[in-house]
Amino acid sequence: NSSDLTHATWIQGFTSKAENPPEDTNPLVTCNTNETSATVIKDLAFEQSVEVGGYGAIQLTNASPTIENCLFQDLGTYVAEDGESFLTSQGGAITISGGSPTITRSIFNSCSGYYGGAIYGDGCTLTVTESLFASCYTVAAFTTDKITGDPDYVAYSSKGGAINVNDSV
Repeated sequence: NSSDLTHATWIQGFTSKAENPPEDTNPLVTCNTNETSATVIKDLAFEQSVEVGGYGAIQLTNASPTIENCLFQDLGTYVAEDGESFLTSQGGAITISGGSPTITRSIFNSCSGYYGGAIYGDGCTLTVTESLFASCYTVAAFTTDKITGDPDYVAYSSKGGAINVNDSV
């Protein structure tokens, strides 16, 4: 229920629409080896983050946290004022490499990446329940017309509009 998120803490990544994002951006949250379901990411809202060429707002590496009642919005692709585009190469919201994360009662809205618009998982056991995915997509290239600001060229990838998992359960 989105009304449950009204008191959530908001975490914003790179948000400036006037300048290009820095080249050395990092995920907003990282969970590494041996973090279990006792690690809980709850009642947070992630918005307008681009981890350029990388892993989205959350990167999980051989970790199994519980993600509950979170909002992931406008994550993964950023088009600078000069028309240059920046793209998260993995999942726009979450990238998972190994582990067994659980995602419950979360909303993924307008997330994009090359592999999995919202979530990319590789070699993991992913459980997603009671969650909503809306307007999530994969992008291979994205630019805008430098004069009008309208989309000039969009090439969609076939790597999973909302979720893309490889060698996973």
